[in-house]
Amino acid sequence: MKFRNIIFNFTPLFLVLTLIFFGCDENLDVDPDGTTLVGDQAYADETTIAASVNGIYYTMASEASYYSLTFNGIMSALSDQTKLAGASDLDDINVFNNEVTGENQKTATIWQNSYRVIYQANALIDAVTGRTDVDEELRDQFLGEARFLRAMAYFQLVNYYGDIPLAITSDPKVNSSLSKTSETEIWTFIESELIACIELLPTDYSAYDGSRARAIAPAAQAFLARVHLYRENWSEAVALATKVIDHPDISIDLPVPGNFVSLYDDDSRESVFELDYDRFGNFVPDLIGSVFGATPSFFISDKLVNSYETGDLRRAQLVGDFGDGNFYCNKFDSDFFEYDERQKLIRLSEMHLIRAEASLRLPSPDLSTATSDVNLIRNRAGLANTTATTQQDLLDAVAQERFVELAFEGHRWFDLIRTGQLDAVMSAEKPDTWNLAGDRYIPIPNNELAANPNLR
Repeated sequence: MKFRNIIFNFTPLFLVLTLIFFGCDENLDVDPDGTTLVGDQAYADETTIAASVNGIYYTMASEASYYSLTFNGIMSALSDQTKLAGASDLDDINVFNNEVTGENQKTATIWQNSYRVIYQANALIDAVTGRTDVDEELRDQFLGEARFLRAMAYFQLVNYYGDIPLAITSDPKVNSSLSKTSETEIWTFIESELIACIELLPTDYSAYDGSRARAIAPAAQAFLARVHLYRENWSEAVALATKVIDHPDISIDLPVPGNFVSLYDDDSRESVFELDYDRFGNFVPDLIGSVFGATPSFFISDKLVNSYETGDLRRAQLVGDFGDGNFYCNKFDSDFFEYDERQKLIRLSEMHLIRAEASLRLPSPDLSTATSDVNLIRNRAGLANTTATTQQDLLDAVAQERFVELAFEGHRWFDLIRTGQLDAVMSAEKPDTWNLAGDRYIPIPNNELAANPNLR
């Protein structure tokens, strides 16, 4: 369905760098979006630095950006969560068929938007680090937010592309000719950034008047717990997930008892970190939801719909039924006039499932903790305790809960990869188009390869 026209204007990174760092004079200017200060005055004082931090968030959430369009809308179609519905855009169809090329403009948003975030963060970090004319607590907060968002961007890039350039400076001449850095080094960098963020960021949401659309230390802990899960650092994952679970501001309880839709309200107590949008920033309902009953680009796959057990409140409330055997995702409740619902990027339920899985993979598996965490998620959904009692059965139970609890929240594709199930699952789900050798990573956009030969 097409309620709004999306205009894609993908500029090679070396041109982006030129625009960001050379595209303004020495006076105070404002970017075309009206929210981000640029030029020498962008970091002149606490007010302008704060505006620059806001600009990084804005880049993440702006219309047709990665998080407003591709993150859980289009990229969900890579995995076994969707089936084709009303998609007419060839780029969308190619994602579903796992036939992504370097010409695909939708997947290019991952590269383009992530590096825009990284370059803005780099510029702020270079300008603010060591400043003595800014309140120390505020300075640390600004640096922590920039480094947190930069780490999130690298997480997406390394998972989708593998080896990628590691840009940690605001020097455009350096960045425009970077070669690839190994995945291992990127992961090490992400870990070090998040460790630093835990020390730099505020410890609770009162720093932002209760808003969960800004990063705090527990958000960095939660994201680092996810990183450790991916890197198979089991004890670290358990410890960090537990810290987030124990935080007094974050709760697994539903905002409205029995109402799962309320879980996705702005600033719900289970939300650890969420991304704010302007009024027309979030395209996800067009892609996997239903606006005014219209057909989305992708239906929920039969496999996912059938994975919900009888009596599961999540199935009843978060899976919409067209009445013709096809279903849509009801997690993102927007309408034609408002596309501004926040994206939940980290929820507490994920921390329980991280702790459960990591506990089971410890040298001495902790079945008790894993069972309690799985049951907590199941009971909240109106289900009885798990019947699993062995390590493997409990791992299967965790995987099942991740599939249904975290559906369309940016996890499934990565879960299949990190658990070694990608080929088995996808060859069964899409036997006509699946090719493990070609489909594990998506290709770097062709215009980036042309602009920087060192990426080849």
